[in-house]
Amino acid sequence: MSPMYLTGQETTSSTLSFMLAEAGKHPEVENRLVQEAEDILGSHQYVSYEDLSNLNYMGLAMKETLRLHPSVPAFTRVMEKDGELGGHRIPAGTLINVGVYALHHSPKYWKNPENFDPERFLSQKDDNDTGCATHHAYIPFSLGPRHCIGQMFAEFEVKVLMSRFLKSFKFQLVHGQDYGYEDPKATLAPKDRIRCTLTLR
Repeated sequence: MSPMYLTGQETTSSTLSFMLAEAGKHPEVENRLVQEAEDILGSHQYVSYEDLSNLNYMGLAMKETLRLHPSVPAFTRVMEKDGELGGHRIPAGTLINVGVYALHHSPKYWKNPENFDPERFLSQKDDNDTGCATHHAYIPFSLGPRHCIGQMFAEFEVKVLMSRFLKSFKFQLVHGQDYGYEDPKATLAPKDRIRCTLTLR
């Protein structure tokens, strides 16, 4: 089994878990996701390639989930040449820790950063009322030459699995569970695995 498959499996499953939790805590979001899945998939029991591009609100909810709960909360890069950061000289060879979680929750770049608001991604222009001041403040898959090569595959997976799940099941989050994170590690995972009860639609 390849490292790419292992990594993608863990991070995507965490994203699906957090997205389910946020939908369960925000009924208006859940209702819109369910309605979109019904409208786009109709009576067929599969998700076509054309369907993926039409699951627009699903995409917004996925982005907002990855903003609040980035699969990789931080990563390290090495300065290849001398540079400057925040007015400080950074020599080549220096390790730079990029705090993705902190960046995604920063009020400097996000309005009401702790709120789950998928529609903030409808527009990412400067000074947008609900969005972000710069796309560089949203980096769940990193940026540049070390950008995650599995991004598109992961996004397809989330849309396929979540739309099929919501079209097939009604769910209710189990009361009293901890929505925090497991002890710190390379990736974020829900502490209680997001427990819910299911009934067929």
